[in-house]
Amino acid sequence: MIRFFESEIDIMDEVFNEYYSITDRKKRLSFLEEHRNEDDPILYDYRQYYKKLRYRDKTIFSPEADLFIGAFMGLLGLYNQNPPIGTAKKDYLDYLKALDLPFKGDKAKEEILYLELRNAAALLMETANSESYHRRFMGLVVSGEDTRKEQMCADLWKISMGLAGRLYIEEEASLLIKAINDEFVSRTEGALSLEDSYRECRKVTV
Repeated sequence: MIRFFESEIDIMDEVFNEYYSITDRKKRLSFLEEHRNEDDPILYDYRQYYKKLRYRDKTIFSPEADLFIGAFMGLLGLYNQNPPIGTAKKDYLDYLKALDLPFKGDKAKEEILYLELRNAAALLMETANSESYHRRFMGLVVSGEDTRKEQMCADLWKISMGLAGRLYIEEEASLLIKAINDEFVSRTEGALSLEDSYRECRKVTV
């Protein structure tokens, strides 16, 4: 049983551990509906809430979109553009709001948001294993495998603790920072923290 926030409801079992390991949007949505009767009704409502918050369906006016990934890319752009601190802080808090942060609610819902943020970070990290990472998310030319992984480390740091630290709003972004750090460490052999890994990769990516 995975427990992060000492919520009174068991958030995870083998079924929903699998749900948070799936990064493909269509598979996730099908999985959630197929296992609805196996979930606690309160938790199912929370998972539905974040599904609707994160995923935008295709309409005549807009394409299908993952709004958590969109917020991550917005935060990365904000770090790289480095506007005046007042403007940057306002924009940063707007991006956090799109991620339902700073979080206000019960511990069970907070843990589900944490898991959803980790899932979004996992999706972003998986793109580092493909040659299209830069082209897909930033419109840059295709790069080599080592460079992509180093760039991903730097990007995750900038999105989370890098920008929050620059703007002195680590507390507001604490759940985002924890989720991205924990997903990075779980997927990176030998990594103790995202911060330590960033120190190693920054000399070739920044």
